[in-house]
Amino acid sequence: MEYSTISTAINSVLNDSRTAMMSPSEIRTSIDKRFTINQVDAIKSDDLVISREGSMLTIATDYEVREPLFYNVSVVMDFKHEFKKDIRQ
Repeated sequence: MEYSTISTAINSVLNDSRTAMMSPSEIRTSIDKRFTINQVDAIKSDDLVISREGSMLTIATDYEVREPLFYNVSVVMDFKHEFKKDIRQ
């Protein structure tokens, strides 16, 4: 559920027309505001890898969530995804 919220927050920043003019720190601030509003605790904006190669903006996530299932058994979920946007559009 939280991964869906994280994906939505990152995609909404990428789809914002002002993102092409933003620096990586401004993008982090924008994502951090969305994480705060949606109460995302699994990841922070500082954990994201933001890069630009030519006109391609990439925001990558790589984190895991460990939740207790019962007694000494836990479930570990690994989330890796790269969100890409051509900022010329």
